[in-house]
Amino acid sequence: MHELDALQKANLAEIAGLNQRGGRTLSIVDLIADGTLDVPMAAYLLAAVADGVSMLTAAGPGGTGKSTLLASLLSFLPPGEEIFSVSGAEVIAAGMQAPRRACYVAHEIGAGHWYGYIWGAQVPAFLDLAAYGHRIAAAIHADSLRELAAQLYGAPLGASEEQLAAIRLICFMAMDCTSGGAVRRRVTQVHSQADGVLAPVYTWNSITDEFEQGDVEQSLSEIGRDRFASARELIGRLVAEDVDDFAACRAAVLAWYGDTA
Repeated sequence: MHELDALQKANLAEIAGLNQRGGRTLSIVDLIADGTLDVPMAAYLLAAVADGVSMLTAAGPGGTGKSTLLASLLSFLPPGEEIFSVSGAEVIAAGMQAPRRACYVAHEIGAGHWYGYIWGAQVPAFLDLAAYGHRIAAAIHADSLRELAAQLYGAPLGASEEQLAAIRLICFMAMDCTSGGAVRRRVTQVHSQADGVLAPVYTWNSITDEFEQGDVEQSLSEIGRDRFASARELIGRLVAEDVDDFAACRAAVLAWYGDTA
């Protein structure tokens, strides 16, 4: 138990490293309150992460919230899955030798020299970690699947279609302003892979400011489909009780895993 507690504290510290805005790390309840996503979408994302997916959050402009969303997705990881931030090629190399499944996180697939950024040959090597049985997660600047694929396949990255196919969950985001001048950050599309094809399972309607749900169950395993309903109950309860503290949300997710095992 002490070992597991230490792991959870270490994971929270790794997730906190994604916070580029300062202040407290925003939780999934904060994002729902801000309208970035809704309860059903958050529940689907929890069920998908519980299913073991590797994932990307993507947006064109900086400041849209892709790192914040990635942090919330990482708060959905199951107990015992350790997070490693990819701070260099040596972390990737160690992952290829590690026998135990873990989650390897690139803060951004981008050409910056900041902590957790990867570029060039490190990117296909990072994507290869999925072939070694690990989960991978990252943020990237892209507004569409076409733009994302062009960036990953082109120079200087040179990733393959097979490597991108290992990413089963991609969340696109956008930022705009209302007529009253308020800034809106929204998850515009959630693409999930079913039968080898990425397809949108949630789409934001910018006119109604609502999230339209597609065939979510097709992309989940049988266990994932069973968990989807209980995930909605959990997220709904956290929102109703205004549990916006990130660590408290994480603790509730860990308890949920125990209840649904």
